[in-house]
Amino acid sequence: MTDRFYERMKLLDALEIKILPDDPEVGKVVNFDWDILGYDTEYIYLQLYIKNPWEVSVDGQFDTITVTFWGTEYFKSISNKEVRYGTTLSHKLFRQISPTGGEQVD
Repeated sequence: MTDRFYERMKLLDALEIKILPDDPEVGKVVNFDWDILGYDTEYIYLQLYIKNPWEVSVDGQFDTITVTFWGTEYFKSISNKEVRYGTTLSHKLFRQISPTGGEQVD
């Protein structure tokens, strides 16, 4: 159990996650925390805790979430080849809604 905890802590330091506005000149900041829910040989499951979900993609443009790999020794292919240091993956984010706001939506 303790070994799994330390592995998870290393993974938290090995990744950098950002939410960036579509227009960098907007200067909007989306505050969030994140955690690793789990991982296996093919996937890593992340949970975002967005403090101001109404700020995500608020201006009609999609914001982008980026994940950058710094601790590459933890992320390898089946042939044991490490992800290149600093590799960044990105994906567009849709509007978000708070859990309490979601209860009010039909």
